[in-house]
Amino acid sequence: MKAKRFASTAPSELPHFAPKIQIVGFGIAVGLVLLTAFNGQDLSQRMAESKIGDAVGLAYLRIWTQARPDAYHLHLVLARHELWQGNLQRAVDALTPILRASDVESDDLQAARTLLLQIRKMQLWQLQPNSAAFQRAKIVYLRQLRQVASGHWDQTQLQHFAQEAIALGDAQLGYELYVRLIKNQPCQHLPWYERIAGFNLGAGRYERAAQTYFQMSSCITDSTQQQTLIVTGLQALQAGNRLDEAMLASEKYFALLSQNPKTLMYLAKLALASNRPDLAEKYMSQVLQQRITSIQRAP
Repeated sequence: MKAKRFASTAPSELPHFAPKIQIVGFGIAVGLVLLTAFNGQDLSQRMAESKIGDAVGLAYLRIWTQARPDAYHLHLVLARHELWQGNLQRAVDALTPILRASDVESDDLQAARTLLLQIRKMQLWQLQPNSAAFQRAKIVYLRQLRQVASGHWDQTQLQHFAQEAIALGDAQLGYELYVRLIKNQPCQHLPWYERIAGFNLGAGRYERAAQTYFQMSSCITDSTQQQTLIVTGLQALQAGNRLDEAMLASEKYFALLSQNPKTLMYLAKLALASNRPDLAEKYMSQVLQQRITSIQRAP
């Protein structure tokens, strides 16, 4: 009699898994494949619209930029998100590939420089004012401000850059930006001219200051204001002992200045100080003629 055979109840051999390092490597490879399957522009758009503090999205973007170091627009998006998170150094690191690249588009480069300026400003004001670290950071910030301001900006932003440069002690940069504003938009904002004239006077550039006042006079139509500005320009030349130039200017604007007796008296004194008695006589003769005419017209 044959013995009955029963199925073995011994556990079957368990399947073998790959080593852990291979599993991790496979996961990374799959992740990279999935990343490259997406369109970078779509990702940057989603990240730009994502909520601040989205840790998962931020981590995803960090991986993407590591896999695509030449995706400069994504580096910009990453830098903005890092900045929103308060990670200033991470934001700078995200911008570095853009700032060092030679094939980046001009718009992305300008955006990166502007964002770096914002970061440098935040880093500056985290320091104790008047400390050595603050002074070093201020130099770095002003250097970045000069680079950013060299781009194309509207007049409001340029004026803001100029005011900020002056506030932080870079009067030369402020002066250059105000000169640029006047060239771009002549006669639009007279205080710009006053700023430039003040800079030139402070630097001992009396002839430039005078020319600025003369330019201002051409921007207005009120004759009294024009006379005031021209006389101010003449006084600037006189302060710099540029008497020959002052006499040339007084003759150039004589038709306008001769309408005011007090101005003529000033011109006569200026002519005598300039060793030009001929012009002094001319101006005084004009004053006497105006007085005679005034008496004759009196009732």
